[in-house]
Amino acid sequence: MWNLTTGTRSQCFHHGSLCSSLSFSPDSLQLTSASMDKTIRIWNLEVSSPQLQEIPVGVVAISADGSRIATVSREGFSVRDSASGTQVQRFVRGDGAAGQELQFVHPGYGDQAGLLSAAFTATGICFAAATDRQTVDMWDATGALVKRLPTGVRLEELELSPTGHLLATVDRQGIVSVWEVSTGMQQCQLPHHRTHRLVFSPDGSRLATYGRGDGTRVWDSASGAQVAHVRRHSARALAFTPDNSQIAIADRSGGLLVMDVAAEAVVHRFHRTRARAAAFSPDGKYLADAASNTISIWNATTGEHITSMRADSDLESVIWHPGSRAVFTGGRGLLGYEFVT
Repeated sequence: MWNLTTGTRSQCFHHGSLCSSLSFSPDSLQLTSASMDKTIRIWNLEVSSPQLQEIPVGVVAISADGSRIATVSREGFSVRDSASGTQVQRFVRGDGAAGQELQFVHPGYGDQAGLLSAAFTATGICFAAATDRQTVDMWDATGALVKRLPTGVRLEELELSPTGHLLATVDRQGIVSVWEVSTGMQQCQLPHHRTHRLVFSPDGSRLATYGRGDGTRVWDSASGAQVAHVRRHSARALAFTPDNSQIAIADRSGGLLVMDVAAEAVVHRFHRTRARAAAFSPDGKYLADAASNTISIWNATTGEHITSMRADSDLESVIWHPGSRAVFTGGRGLLGYEFVT
């Protein structure tokens, strides 16, 4: 959008393809656009337009009422309003930047997005990050340190459970440890598996891990007992159904599989996708996957493809609104898509 008086650009909005139609609302507070990417978008002109970010953003958590979304990047944490995308809170590395300053691992060490995690809890939100190569610190919504966890090993990845009561860490040897957040005590350590991917089930009772050359394993997160082992498939992304009975595996050959955990058998096999992230809707009816710059929605029962939507950058993550009516994706910024059946 341009200011006709000054001739300067005042706002910028992004579609995933050519824009074919534009229309203002009668009060000029909203703009509707239609695009060749097969989407219609409504923009709030009272809110400054989000600028395309150069730093990839991962969507890691959404509040129980769907009003807030937590994202991570190598710069730190952000909390955003899910309706407008407006940033309401920011926690950055302690480098003198604006916002609450925290101390965590130096940019030169590892994949920073994999060493940060967040979860909405019953009392607010919890942020976790590797503050050096062997320690995990956890903060509350005010930025106050609530727990310091010395792991004693050099870490490569960490993940909070969706409820925030458990923390899983992966060391340089690929060994996974599960910690109880409230006490800081190690709950269990999984047998040597050379883990490269991990994800908790929605209730935190199960943990899925992928080890190169060993396939995907599902564990009881309390005892560390193995529940299932799916061989022969690599895994770029993992996602549980709400009842923990099935798990989606996005493999490197371009397929997306849904496996029955108890039977260790394929239920559905989707092709034409090289998904980097996947998530089941909270009602269990749909499966969303993010591949390159496209998010696809599938019927989780029949395997039928329902719709696809394109973004203007590669997508790194995907998460559902608690009401199963919208999906949010992270890439070069945060995008939200309302899903109507």
